[in-house]
Amino acid sequence: MKTRGIIGNVLLLLLGVLLTVAGWFAYRITDHDFQTALMQRITGILSDKLGTEVHIGKTEIDFFHRVSLSDVLVLDQKKDTLLHADQLFVSLSVFKLLKNEYVIDRIVLDHPHVYMFRDRKTEEWNYQFIVDAFSSGDTTPSQNPSTVNLDLKALRLKETRFVMVDEPNDTKLDFTIPLLSVDLNKLDLNQPKFDVKKLLFDRADMIIAKVPREITEEAPDTIPDTAIVHINTQPLQLFVNDLEFRDCHFMYDDMIEPADTTAFDGMHEDYHHLNMQMTDCSLVMDTIKARIKNITLQEKSGFVVKQMEADVKVTPTLASASRLKIETAHSFLQDSFSMSYQNFHAFLDFNSEVIISVLLKDSR
Repeated sequence: MKTRGIIGNVLLLLLGVLLTVAGWFAYRITDHDFQTALMQRITGILSDKLGTEVHIGKTEIDFFHRVSLSDVLVLDQKKDTLLHADQLFVSLSVFKLLKNEYVIDRIVLDHPHVYMFRDRKTEEWNYQFIVDAFSSGDTTPSQNPSTVNLDLKALRLKETRFVMVDEPNDTKLDFTIPLLSVDLNKLDLNQPKFDVKKLLFDRADMIIAKVPREITEEAPDTIPDTAIVHINTQPLQLFVNDLEFRDCHFMYDDMIEPADTTAFDGMHEDYHHLNMQMTDCSLVMDTIKARIKNITLQEKSGFVVKQMEADVKVTPTLASASRLKIETAHSFLQDSFSMSYQNFHAFLDFNSEVIISVLLKDSR
């Protein structure tokens, strides 16, 4: 009996210690300073795994409700900035751990800066090391999709700067977007399928440039490229109910070609006050479809589109617009328009390789 009493007292003591430690940890885990210190330990482990710097300044977590991370930084392996955001905010509406269901009400990124770079020699992107670090190495498609269900309701990116330099294709994208707003109907990563209710680009400044090569290289093989260039090589399904560009600016600048200031210059296009609204948009395998409800714009040459609507379809070999209506300052066109080509490379020799078919009725 005495032994049983000792054992009972020891167990009660151990239970008391465990409850005390658990209570202390539960108290500490809600402390933002403790959360920040814990997150810094985690980012330290990530930095070691990736071989570069991963940094998060301040962490605030209200469990089952919201997560806020400040001063988020990820460097690439050349110590250039891959991603930086002043703040990442995640609001959780439902958090069903037992059912493996994660419902995120909203994600907000404040001042995100993204820099993507593909090297001419290696043809690898500067984020490839992250993909490699978390890849299992097994390329066999999984027969059992993940049982974890993630649902995202809304995404807001404020004051975004996105730069992508693709050296093998001599191309640079430079986008500044004050507000990118995404509202989703359903997100299914197992298929994968993205069903978007509303996608808005507000006052976006989008520049696509063809840049000259700094180093003289041997002329490429002149054998015609007849291979099909696929729009989407993954089983990705994207549906957008409502796509809008509001008061945006778009520029395409081929820095290799001389500029023509006397007329519309297809190598140096510059569109202001671009407003576009599209519905029933979809990307399924190699086919893009959409209903253009209206497009208005002003080009630097003086060309103005007052209204445009059409049902459009783009595949690797055909681009078409039916139920087409275009109103400019001095003309009105309607009916249908299409371009057929062997692949997208045909546009590099547009006059010889692209076949245009136009049917116009009651136009003036």
